[in-house]
Amino acid sequence: MRKKTVFLMLLFLSMALGGFASAEETAPTISISPENYFAGEETLYLQGRAEPNAKVFIFLRDIDGKETKKWIVQSNSNGDWSLMSKDLVKAGEYKFFAGSQKGEEMFFSKEKSIEIFLNGIVIFGLATSFKNLIYILAVILAVAAVFFGTVIFKIEKAKKRMRKEVKEARDICGIVFENLQEKIKKRIELIDSQPGFNIEEKKAFDDLNKFLNAACSSIEKEILDVEKLIK
Repeated sequence: MRKKTVFLMLLFLSMALGGFASAEETAPTISISPENYFAGEETLYLQGRAEPNAKVFIFLRDIDGKETKKWIVQSNSNGDWSLMSKDLVKAGEYKFFAGSQKGEEMFFSKEKSIEIFLNGIVIFGLATSFKNLIYILAVILAVAAVFFGTVIFKIEKAKKRMRKEVKEARDICGIVFENLQEKIKKRIELIDSQPGFNIEEKKAFDDLNKFLNAACSSIEKEILDVEKLIK
């Protein structure tokens, strides 16, 4: 009876140890380089072993256990897998670990610690390197320069057209008022049927001239104001 009990105990321990060994052999391994990673400057390299031709899940979690990044790679026929990443992550302390599935079970590697330094800034929750930020700003400035250049070109073109129209308006006004003064003079002379003006006609003619000159001056002032605005 004692021998049977000892045998059963040995058998149980053997099965348990075999199960642990099997689980340990099935779980993937992971190594990272460098262990102090400068995001935005370097390339992060991860590698390890898993079951041949298996999907390997790589997880990155912060010190609070929140999953920050996740990648999926395929191991080769020898069970080797690797991953290169230039992803930008907020600065801080993190842990990497890998997982692979066999049947319905999921096996995980031991955790590897890493400290990440961000050579950049975080905008609206998104990390970007200084190099990318310079490129973005350069594109924005280029677009802004094209936009404002187009606007200025259109404004100058409009000003040139307006200057031409204002000059034409001044010339037309001058011709119209000169013709009007001449017609008024001739009309008064025709009414009088005699050359020259009498005192009353001269006064009427002078009053009309004053009115025409005032109107001409008023229009000229408005034209000058417009010219100032379009300079």
